Amino acid sequence: MTLNEQYPSLKALMILEVLARSGGYTGINEICEATGMSQSSVHRILSEMTQAGYAERNERYRKYRIGIRATVMASHFMHSSSLVSYAREEMQRLNQLTGETIHLMTISGGSVIYLNKINTIHTIGLMSFIGKTNPIHCTSGGKCMMAFMDEAAIEEYLSGSERERFTPTTLVTREELLNEFALIRSRGYAVDHNEHHANVTCIAGPVFDRSHKPVASISVAAPLYRFPIEKAESLAPEIIRSCRIVSDRLSNEDIVV
Repeated sequence: MTLNEQYPSLKALMILEVLARSGGYTGINEICEATGMSQSSVHRILSEMTQAGYAERNERYRKYRIGIRATVMASHFMHSSSLVSYAREEMQRLNQLTGETIHLMTISGGSVIYLNKINTIHTIGLMSFIGKTNPIHCTSGGKCMMAFMDEAAIEEYLSGSERERFTPTTLVTREELLNEFALIRSRGYAVDHNEHHANVTCIAGPVFDRSHKPVASISVAAPLYRFPIEKAESLAPEIIRSCRIVSDRLSNEDIVV
């Protein structure tokens, strides 16, 4: 039984997720493929979502994007979330220190999802946005969180679907990732050295809740020509410091993201 068959009331939310991940306009065929719904169902639900302001339709191309009411809801969440709120000050500090893009992310549904972002001060930056999802195995934030999960969670992840190799440096095998996780735990941070996108370097640290479970990560990311691996790793103490401060702020409450 598919998710939309099991929970028919969630169909609109599934469509909303597809629109949010796309970052632009999306056609009905792509939505059907992503959700497993029929064209008639998708068309009907999109019509209702458009009327309510949760989706917008481009009449010329007959495609849809996320609507203003959904954007407003996301904004309310961003301002009310304790995790996002507690991390904001440290993200701003790292942005001022480095001038580069700062991400706050968590793991959801088997992927990394961006919860907040502060843009680089430079003209050339990264094409990321709040709500965007990426694979776990080739992102510094994803690897950093997974490395500090318990053994059962790591085993479940490694036993899952095949991982895509995006660049020559992408780690995809069980042995590669286990070795990487051990290295991350030993030094307290993770690096994405051109593993997802060629010529992009990222470094991330883990954020823990009061039970010492990794609930998020904070990363610094930039083009390789501006952010060689040596420069990225030189920032590790600052990133670890920021993550510890945020973890301390979360220590007196349970965070669900």
